[in-house]
Amino acid sequence: MEISHIISEMVLASAGFYTLYANLRKKNQIDKILWGTFILTVAFAALCAALRYAGFAEMGLLNLFVKKISASTGVLYLITGVYNLVVGKRLSRELVYGIIILGVILSFILITFNFQKIIDLIPTIGIPIVCFLGVWAVFKRKFKIGLYLLLGTLFSVLANFIELLNQPFNQIDTYCLLLASALICFGLAGKMSSNHNDF
Repeated sequence: MEISHIISEMVLASAGFYTLYANLRKKNQIDKILWGTFILTVAFAALCAALRYAGFAEMGLLNLFVKKISASTGVLYLITGVYNLVVGKRLSRELVYGIIILGVILSFILITFNFQKIIDLIPTIGIPIVCFLGVWAVFKRKFKIGLYLLLGTLFSVLANFIELLNQPFNQIDTYCLLLASALICFGLAGKMSSNHNDF
């Protein structure tokens, strides 16, 4: 059981690191921060989880800490990056820097004062927003961007609500594989130009 957890967590981590390298390395620095924070924190949390299952129990606390950053700052940055991509009109540098600073402050406050319910709520709000932006992309004839965003949100929803599906597979392993699929989809969307118009 632990071996399967190690493998699935490493698959998730590898998917995140691969997505960063293959799809986002040519983006500008702002986009790398906005898209990369979410993807990197998910990947790093998975790496910590794999090490914890491998016997390094102290990695458990680091895993939880990074997960909280991903669920708060990471989601906020992802929404901003997706908005930039779909709208095609880049936000002002001042506003983007303000959002980046806000994200850092948000994580600091939520983690320091252990506002776990708010941390859990942010992805619940964030996923539908990204889904809406994916639909918007389709209506703007950015079909591939919209498709990847919608697939990413679908895999994210399935990963986060896997316990409700009453599925016969191991929940942790299934969660990791679904979330890895979501990261790849988000990375493929983020790779595209903001004025991309396909089909």
